[in-house]
Amino acid sequence: MYIGDDGEIAFDAAGSVAAISRLNAELAAARSESLKIVSERDQLQKSLVAETVGARLARSKVAGKLALPLDIVQARFSGAFKIENGDLTAYDDAGQKLYSRANPGRTAPFDEAIEMLIDRHPSRSQILKGTEPATGVSSPTSVAGASITRAAFAALSPSKQMETARSGVRIVD
Repeated sequence: MYIGDDGEIAFDAAGSVAAISRLNAELAAARSESLKIVSERDQLQKSLVAETVGARLARSKVAGKLALPLDIVQARFSGAFKIENGDLTAYDDAGQKLYSRANPGRTAPFDEAIEMLIDRHPSRSQILKGTEPATGVSSPTSVAGASITRAAFAALSPSKQMETARSGVRIVD
């Protein structure tokens, strides 16, 4: 019996426990179904982003500058994009949106964003065609005892200078 403001009310404890158990089971099944649907949605969204990045990459001005096949570049960089408000938005490795250099305050359009992502990649010189100046040495790490002129060394990016110096290549005047 339950005693409330209205007086005594008959209370079926066993029936209430059974109803709560039934409702908990229904909730668990609904939660499981919901997680399944969310997972499928996320997979579809990833596929959509990858396909959109691939199509835009194929039409972009960057495509002609690539040393790697488009599908490899697409696979590497499609994870940096999300669809927001019906358009692709790029994010850096820290999860920050990439903003346009040409239009400050606005997110970078696809061509500018993909260029920024490639420029920030540690293997940039292997992704783009002909980005390193001619040095007279086929590769900074190619041959022990190789040499490079000071002017050619100065023309290298700071990361390539470090790589060249560590490889033992001599710098000559």
